[in-house]
Amino acid sequence: GIFKVIVTDTTITHNKHNELDRGQSYSRLLNLPNISNGVDSFEMRIWYWGLVEGNLLVNLRFAKENWIASKTECFFTGYGFDKKLDSANTKAIPVPKNTSSLVAYFTSDSILDLPSQQAIPGFVDNIGDGQSCFIEISTKSFYKALDYHCPENFSDKYNRKFLEAVMLLNRDFSFYLPWCKPSY
Repeated sequence: GIFKVIVTDTTITHNKHNELDRGQSYSRLLNLPNISNGVDSFEMRIWYWGLVEGNLLVNLRFAKENWIASKTECFFTGYGFDKKLDSANTKAIPVPKNTSSLVAYFTSDSILDLPSQQAIPGFVDNIGDGQSCFIEISTKSFYKALDYHCPENFSDKYNRKFLEAVMLLNRDFSFYLPWCKPSY
């Protein structure tokens, strides 16, 4: 079959980088395998960057006939694509009982058709700091990445849908506190 990489078209956003670049950069920082070319079954990486809470990676994957979940606390120097890893602490966490439902939801058209925040028509990010959540989803047939900054601050349908997805994951993985103040 045809493998799809579903990321933002930089010719539309006029940004130098898109989610593919970001995912590959983050993976290199932690010496993780690249998942943008697909995986044997399913892998989801949830990257959280917060000025207050710190930096986390939650990883859920199917490997060697088992579900594996982990959480990594990351400490970096630098900013953006100039980040360097200072240290990291990874620990196994419980695999959610609803993993099959999570996989079905995060491989559904409602998520696959969701644009990253930078690709939302007319979107303006008016938050100077706060927190960001970057989700990578990879299977045998596609790689999808979504990148949002303080989605709880915006009332459009895309930010609302992304926040709904994050809060669904948050029930099992406890990584996101929606503390940015809504401006609507």
